[in-house]
Amino acid sequence: GWKLNVQAGAGARQSNLEFFNNSAHACGFGWRLFPPHQPPTPIEFGTFTAFRCGTCMFYYSSGNINHIDHRFLECTRAIHLNHYMNGLHDEPFFTDAVLVGNIDPDATSAAPGTGLAVHSPKDNEHWLVSGMHVTNYHDTPVLFGCFETACTMRYERTTWVNSSHRTLLKPSPLTGIFHDMDGTLTGFPNGWVTYDEEFNHFDDGVCTWDDPRFPEGMVCGFADGSVRMRRLYVHGQEPWQLDNKLLEVVSDAGNDTVVFDTKKLYGWAVPAIANRTYDMRVADPNDFQQLSWQYGTHPYVFDAHGYLCVPEEAAALNETCHWTQLNRTRVQPVIERLTLHLNYSDWRSGFDGTAGEALQYDPDMDNHTFGSWAHKKWEFQCDLYANLSNASLEECSGRYWDEHSLFLKFELDQQPDLGQVGGRLTSVISEKEAPRSMTQSFTARECPASGCWRPRAPGADEGGWQRWSDPEVWACAKLTEGATIRECRPRQAR
Repeated sequence: GWKLNVQAGAGARQSNLEFFNNSAHACGFGWRLFPPHQPPTPIEFGTFTAFRCGTCMFYYSSGNINHIDHRFLECTRAIHLNHYMNGLHDEPFFTDAVLVGNIDPDATSAAPGTGLAVHSPKDNEHWLVSGMHVTNYHDTPVLFGCFETACTMRYERTTWVNSSHRTLLKPSPLTGIFHDMDGTLTGFPNGWVTYDEEFNHFDDGVCTWDDPRFPEGMVCGFADGSVRMRRLYVHGQEPWQLDNKLLEVVSDAGNDTVVFDTKKLYGWAVPAIANRTYDMRVADPNDFQQLSWQYGTHPYVFDAHGYLCVPEEAAALNETCHWTQLNRTRVQPVIERLTLHLNYSDWRSGFDGTAGEALQYDPDMDNHTFGSWAHKKWEFQCDLYANLSNASLEECSGRYWDEHSLFLKFELDQQPDLGQVGGRLTSVISEKEAPRSMTQSFTARECPASGCWRPRAPGADEGGWQRWSDPEVWACAKLTEGATIRECRPRQAR
């Protein structure tokens, strides 16, 4: 096989690397490049064949290389890449790859020793394969990746022959979101494959969860290519007692739980379908004091992407199209919105957010800016309290507010035998004023923005006050000679 180690100095700065018309057979690594290396300018590797190798092509971390016409036959692992350095608009990492699980055309399974074909990056966005022919993998899974951050992997121009198990999907450890740009992976453009969660079992047919091609997961999309799925990354949780707990997620479709990731995200990755509503709460008696969410990435949501070149457009810029850019797919942005509910069970006067604005009415994802929020108390819990004032009943009527009063808290505290009145914080995701980070962070407040109630300072005619914790306030004496217990009485106030 071919084993390369990047040397410090001039070797690491090479921009004209060439590798074409080579092969490897029956070796541990057909191609191995370590440590991380990304050429400073895009290059192409052409026509490489690896046959019956342990790992036919291995990169620890790389980018800016377009592998054209690479063939991997009966490999224990055809492609393994730990980290990816390309951007959303860079060229594919593989163009027209061929994966063969068994060279015997009459075989009914992959060859002995042939395993998972493509192990794409575990934690980086923007993975793109344009052109992939898969033959004779049968029930051996072919695609896997993004298992540490639930990132997105893009595929187009794929063909499948005698290969029924297309993706390996499992939520623990995580797996990513496969984006089928042109319909050749799922059957419809902008199809999405990820692990199965019941909160995405919507009854309008947007997702199916019994497709034998994706046995551990679900496939989502419509024939018109209008569906978008993103990773909703919930993180920044405080207090620490929320760490490593399940996130309960509910929608009109059903409810399920999402596991906490401790390795890279240190939070939860929720596969969310755009233009839906999700209701969330950490499965712990403690309520969140701080919590953040991030919706996808800004380029994925707002940029047209795909390695497509239109000759007329290129000519207008005095450029020409490379042949690998013809007849490709360009994904156009669509309006993506979401309504998110975050539930809590103890007192909150209000919340501070880093995006959008606090509202005094129900947030609407179709009309309000990114991150805008309001919250309400649960009316059915307030109904248990007797003799609330009209003002408190109004605050507990189930309508949304930007802030709750301390007077309401005072009235609720007069009946300590009843349970806490909880509520719901509602926020929206929309294209309006969306920050580059696509993130909203909330901090709960116990008191209004004007501050908490404090007792007044003593007047001059009251002779000054003393603290109960001041030892000078107390006169103490032993109850009996030799006793360790003492009786303390307040001295006469000065």
